[in-house]
Amino acid sequence: FSRALRGSYEISYCGYKELYEDTKTTMEVADSLDLPYREGTCDRYKIDELIAYERVAIWRGIYLKDMILRNKIHFYTDIRRFDDLPFKVETLSVTRSVVAVPEYLYYYRMSRPGQDISADDERLYVHFPIFQYLDRFFASAKEKVQLDYLQVVKIHTHCYALQKIRPEFIAEYSRRAKADLLSNFSYAEGKYILRHFASRKDRLFFYAICKNQIWFVKFLAGYQ
Repeated sequence: FSRALRGSYEISYCGYKELYEDTKTTMEVADSLDLPYREGTCDRYKIDELIAYERVAIWRGIYLKDMILRNKIHFYTDIRRFDDLPFKVETLSVTRSVVAVPEYLYYYRMSRPGQDISADDERLYVHFPIFQYLDRFFASAKEKVQLDYLQVVKIHTHCYALQKIRPEFIAEYSRRAKADLLSNFSYAEGKYILRHFASRKDRLFFYAICKNQIWFVKFLAGYQ
């Protein structure tokens, strides 16, 4: 904890709890930031894993200013929602060290358990300019595995959106998602990456999107 406060790490995360306004209760959040992060790590591979598997929660972190300036990282002011996603991915791709403080130092205020964003229409198309920004940011990535993990972030995000968006928008979202998923890799390469790093449901969504099987996308999204 003291090393994090002294600035020995470029990113320092803390534990947090969800605080529900309707019941005035709190709940501990299951966290992937266990070892080696709680002891602090400079392991490039372990840091890269966080790109794909750590929840987007940038408010639980403290970021070294020099790292931000050195890599020209900023918020994209034309993005009206989910602008924390590119910040999370970009900082983790360039940081040289991460530590996770296990103490609960942050309360994330919510109205109720399971609260989610209200957008269920074309506002979810915002994911596509976000990934265009990230594709450009990763164009000079030195670590190929970072591009692999970006592909995982993409399919996680598109799976989420397709399960959230209303049925009349699914075909158009799927069309755009296909172009996005095939922007850095061929279908065969993307399939190989997801076989190693993603869940079976993610892989099924990837197949249905890339093969233009809208009926299967709707089935996976829960629309019978």
